Amino acid sequence: MRLRATLVAVAALGIWGTPVGTWAQSAPEAPSIVGIVDVAAGRGEALSTGFVISSDGTVMTTSHVVSHVKEDPAHHSLLVLYEGANGREFFGADLLCATTLHAIPDPSGNVLAEKDAALVRITPYQGVARRFGYPLPGGQRYDWVRHEGPLPEFPALHIAGEPK
Repeated sequence: MRLRATLVAVAALGIWGTPVGTWAQSAPEAPSIVGIVDVAAGRGEALSTGFVISSDGTVMTTSHVVSHVKEDPAHHSLLVLYEGANGREFFGADLLCATTLHAIPDPSGNVLAEKDAALVRITPYQGVARRFGYPLPGGQRYDWVRHEGPLPEFPALHIAGEPK
C-alpha cells in the first residue's frame, strides 16, 4: 500500500525530471527529495530526482535513470545527492528493484515509458572520489562532498493521510 501511495504522490507532485538545481535550492523545505546520478567511468551519465520513502534510506526514483546500473553493474554505479544537516553530501546506492521499461508511443509519436519506477537504498560511497559537482549556467556551481561516517537517518516523505 505504501508503494502505491508513493507512486500516486509522484504523479501528483510532478517531480520526475525536475532539474537538480530546482530541488537543490528547495532542499531545506523538502529534505526528502534527493538527486540520483548514474556514474560510469567517473562521469555522471544520467541525472534525476527521487525521494526518500523510508528513514533507512530507501529512495523511489525512475527506472530509466537506473537502467544502465541494472544492465551493466560492472561499469555503472549510483550516487545519491543529499542536502541535510551537514550540507551537500553524496552517498552510494544499491539498486533494489526496477520495472522493465515498455516503450509506448503517444498520439503524436513521442515515446513514453510505462511503469517507470525503481527503488534504491542509500549506502556509504565505496569509490575514491571526495567531491562531486557540476557547473550551471551563469557561473554557478553545485558541489557535494563525500559523506563520512555512519549513515544518518533520512527524513522520509510524509504522504497526507498516512500515519507518521
